[in-house]
Amino acid sequence: TGVAPGTATAAVDVPASSLATDTVSVRLTSGANTVTGTAAGLAGAGTVSIAGLNTNGWVQGAVTVEARVQDVAGNDSGWVTGTAATRDTLAPSAPTASRVAATASNPVNFINIATGVAPGTAIAGIDVPASSLATDTVSVRLTMGASTVTGTGVGLAGAGTVSIAGLSTNGWAQGAVTVASRVQDLAGNDTGWITGTAATRDTAVPSAPTASRVAATASNPVNFINIATGVAPGTATAGIDVPAGSLATDPVSVRLTM
Repeated sequence: TGVAPGTATAAVDVPASSLATDTVSVRLTSGANTVTGTAAGLAGAGTVSIAGLNTNGWVQGAVTVEARVQDVAGNDSGWVTGTAATRDTLAPSAPTASRVAATASNPVNFINIATGVAPGTAIAGIDVPASSLATDTVSVRLTMGASTVTGTGVGLAGAGTVSIAGLSTNGWAQGAVTVASRVQDLAGNDTGWITGTAATRDTAVPSAPTASRVAATASNPVNFINIATGVAPGTATAGIDVPAGSLATDPVSVRLTM
């Protein structure tokens, strides 16, 4: 609203005794810079909106806001000071990176069955630079095709990572998820969406093992843990059978319990 072609709009409150024949004016001032605007009054109490107030080229900082009312006879209320405004047309500091964060339930850049199927939700991490402000609003957006989920968090006073939880992708397809983030400041200035590291949504259960056992070795028969493999420094070896659908990227675990 402060850089051309954008313009500001002022709101001027008038009392119950106001007349529709009144002329309501507003004046914005910053140093030697002034812009004024006028609009018709109201028959009674209300708020008069005056648009088209151009402050293009003005410096950053405080702007004095004043209003007055003139009637058809030319009588004038004089300028009455209102609430000061702040002119801030500087874009906030942009995020430097964004991703689906690692948690105890999922690796970084992955949305799995624990975090992608209800009630599970994903958490995003957005890195912000040293010039970030605690008054900024940080947002993240996950997108896959026509599906989108957004979340917001509070900015940081300086560099760090903002975590935004509660990102539900329940019902989405498997595959690539676009991750983007943005920062907005108190004045409403916006960095725009900045693309981060893509995530993968994989909520399919891996192929289960078909069998497991304590394996036979040169020191023990199958399914036995003996003095050679069960007393330190000896250890047992397990064998886990996996099916044709297994992947080389799958971690396979075994658990022995007594």
